[in-house]
Amino acid sequence: IIDTPGFGDTRGPEWDQKITEQIKEAFETKVLDLNAICFVASSSHVRLTASQRYVFGNIINLFGKDVKKHFIAMLTFCDGEDPQVINSLKSKDCIFSTIIPEIDNPWYFKFNNSAIYKDNTEDVFTQMFWKLGMKSFDDFITKLVNLPRISLEQSREVLKSRECIKAQLDAIKISLNIGFSKMNEIKEIYEQLYLNREKVKNNENFIMTTDVTVEKKVDLKKGEVVLGCLKCDGICHDPCHCPHVFEDGEEKVTCYLHQNESGNCVVCGHSHKDHRYWKYRIVYETVKKQETLEDVFERYNEGKKKCC
Repeated sequence: IIDTPGFGDTRGPEWDQKITEQIKEAFETKVLDLNAICFVASSSHVRLTASQRYVFGNIINLFGKDVKKHFIAMLTFCDGEDPQVINSLKSKDCIFSTIIPEIDNPWYFKFNNSAIYKDNTEDVFTQMFWKLGMKSFDDFITKLVNLPRISLEQSREVLKSRECIKAQLDAIKISLNIGFSKMNEIKEIYEQLYLNREKVKNNENFIMTTDVTVEKKVDLKKGEVVLGCLKCDGICHDPCHCPHVFEDGEEKVTCYLHQNESGNCVVCGHSHKDHRYWKYRIVYETVKKQETLEDVFERYNEGKKKCC
């Protein structure tokens, strides 16, 4: 039994990411197959909370398509009536509705544990809830033992593929932000050149102030791992949660980003041999920069030479 306490609580996405990484690590090193994935929801809820929808979506997306029929909804605080939360689970707004057709009936079980810790009594309601609770457990265990154990191989491949896509998107985002920052810098220079066009015509030097993006190296916290490329001097995987391998006492790079047909990094395209685990990460900050008209012309001429 693998529980995920704290997922979707007030500690935020960073804590959820840690739990997700722990689940991934378990799938890779400890749990080779499983019987079922169970979601717990209160039967009396007319609609799912934002936290529940978030948890459902993140957990479902951890698994491959072949695991969908192994999901089970476990509804608590049930009475003799149909659970109200069923309509929420079936609604188009809930990702759980997309896998219900894949699940063999029954796709949910009703539980009421109010009588489990009560003293033995002839009270009619206590006996009713006891029988309801025991029947639910019997039905659930019957389904559980009849569900075939399913390999997590496809789910592991899904996780690896998703990790590669995320790393590529992160790299694209950084490149776009740097590009937009450069465009903004050029725009500011143009505006200041235009405002001082008389000085430019008369070859008078003056100082301009612009916003520029600069790299800053930040030391990693204990336990953090970042993968960088020696050729392009950039970070490809931050953070890198891939399992580490040691050969002859040296740490070997075994990142998912290199596990394609060519063996090259899916982010920068360079060989896995050109990558190392770094002791810092690169962050980007916007700072004010002052330079003279002569400095701008010098940079322009240098850039022109490289282009020609």
